[in-house]
Amino acid sequence: KATVSVLNCTRGVLSRPVQRKTMVTAGWCAVILAATAAGAAQVNVDWTAGPQTATHPTYQTSINPLYRRDALPGTSNISATVFEKMKELRADYMRHVPWFPYPRLAVAELAPPMRHPNGTCTTSWDFTYIDPITEALFEALDGHPMVMNFATTPEWMWVGGENITAPPVNVRDAGYEAGPTPRDTSYEEFAGYWVRLAQYYTQGGMVDECGKFHKGYKYDVAWWEVLNEPEFEHMFQPAEYNALYDAVVPKLRAVMPNVKFLGLALGGHNEWGFYETFLNRSLHASPDVPIHGVSFHDYVIGDDAAIEPLAQMYFAGVDAFVAEVGAVAAIRQRHAASTPVELFINEIGCGSQSYRLPGFYNLCSATYAYLFAKVAPLQVEHVGMSQVVGFEGKAVCPTCPDEWPSTSMVNWFSGAGNARYHTLKMMIANIPLGSKVAHPTTVTAAAGEGVVAAQALSLSGGTRKVVVVNTGASPVNVVIGGNVSYTAEFVDDTTGDAFGCDGAACIGAISAPTTAPLRLGMFGVAVVTVM
Repeated sequence: KATVSVLNCTRGVLSRPVQRKTMVTAGWCAVILAATAAGAAQVNVDWTAGPQTATHPTYQTSINPLYRRDALPGTSNISATVFEKMKELRADYMRHVPWFPYPRLAVAELAPPMRHPNGTCTTSWDFTYIDPITEALFEALDGHPMVMNFATTPEWMWVGGENITAPPVNVRDAGYEAGPTPRDTSYEEFAGYWVRLAQYYTQGGMVDECGKFHKGYKYDVAWWEVLNEPEFEHMFQPAEYNALYDAVVPKLRAVMPNVKFLGLALGGHNEWGFYETFLNRSLHASPDVPIHGVSFHDYVIGDDAAIEPLAQMYFAGVDAFVAEVGAVAAIRQRHAASTPVELFINEIGCGSQSYRLPGFYNLCSATYAYLFAKVAPLQVEHVGMSQVVGFEGKAVCPTCPDEWPSTSMVNWFSGAGNARYHTLKMMIANIPLGSKVAHPTTVTAAAGEGVVAAQALSLSGGTRKVVVVNTGASPVNVVIGGNVSYTAEFVDDTTGDAFGCDGAACIGAISAPTTAPLRLGMFGVAVVTVM
C-alpha cells in the first residue's frame, strides 16, 4: 500500500504513516500529502485575461478484435466491460474508426457487385461483425454526439486490389490498404459506398447495387470524417484529396443535411501543403462544398530502458508538436476567418515498446494532459486520446501480433481502465464541452522540485479550473495562485494500479477546500477547482 504522512492537528508534528486515503474529508484539518509552501512550485494565473476557447477532452476507437460484440467464434471476452467503460466516460465528439488492418470489422462490401450471365445480380454487403460493434457503440454514447469515420474503402475499388481477399476476422492484414490509384478516378464509386453506409446507419436502411433493401438504423451522427491518414494509407497528394472530398461530401450531405464534415485526418507532421490546399476554398470544386473542420494526429514515439529519459523524449516531442499546432491554427485563421472551421487533434498517444516500464501509462497520460494544456490557448476545439483498446497479441491468440499496446486506455485482459483512462475520465468530468477562457498561466519552479506545467480555464458558468501536470518521475509540491483555497482530483502513481484499476480509488480527490500545497506523484495529472 502507498502511504502518506499526515500533519497532526494538535501537536504540529508528522504522525506515523497511514494508509493512503483517496478522499480527503472535512475532518482532516491540515496538510495532506506533507507538502510545504517553501518547497512548492507556484502556479500563477491572470484570471482577467485570455482567449475564448472551446477546448475539451475526448477520445477515439480504432476497431480491432477486442471490440467484437458478436456471438461467433473468436469474439472478445472483454468487450462488454470495454463499452461500459466508454459509457462511463460520457464524452462528446468521440471518434469512431473501423480500421483497415481488420477488414471484416471495417468494410461492409468486401467484393464488388456481380451481374451474372443468367441475368441475376449479387452483392457482398455483410454487417455480421460490424453491426454488433456499432450497436454497442451507440448504446455506450447514450446520446452524446460523435464523429463517424468509415475510413477503410473496399480494396476492390483500387487498381490492383480486385483479387485481394480479406483474411479471417481476427487476423491482422497491414497490407489491406494498397493503392494508390482508384479504379474510378471520379471517386463516384467511393461516394456510392459511403452514401449507402450513411443511409444504412442514419436513415434506417439502404438499397444496394442490385436493388435489394438492407434494413438498418437511425443513429444520430454529428460529424462525418473523410478517410484516415490519406497521405499514408493511400499516398494521396493534397489536390487528390480535395478532389475526393469534393466528390463525396455533397452526396453525403444530401443524405445527412445536418451533419458536419471533417477533412484531412493527417498522420504526418508539418504537411503544410495539405492544410493550405484543403482550407483554400478556391482550390475546391465549388465554394459550396462544406468544410467544417480539419483533423490531424500526434503520437510521441520512442523507447528507452529507463522511464526518465523516455519522459524527456516524450515531452520534447509534444513541445515540437505544439509549435506545429500553432502554425495550423494560423493557416485556419488566414483561410477560414469568415467561416468557422474547427480543429480536431483526434489521435493522441504514445508509440513505444517500453510500455511495461513502471510508470509508463502515467507518463503517457501526462503527455496527453500536457498537450491539452498547451493547445487550449491556441483554440483547438477537440483533443482526442487514442485509443480505448490496444493489446498484446497474446490477448487475442497465441500467435497474433501486437496492436499498439502502448496506446491502450484499458487492460487488454480485463477491460479495467488504466491511468490513461482515468486521467481522461477525470478531465471530461471537470472540463466539459462548451465555451471557456484559457487564462495566461505560468509556473515558478521551486529549488529541487521537478518541472510542472499548468493551464487555467474559466468555464462558461464561471467555475475556475487549473490543469496541473507533473512532467517528472519524482513527486512535486504545487501551490495554486498564492495559496488560494481549492479542491482537486488527480491521477498519479499512488491512485491504484496504472495498468488497470477499478473503483473510486482510481481517481484521487481532495474534497475539502484547502490552501495546502498539492502533492502530485510520478507523472501525475490533477484538475484543481479554485474556490
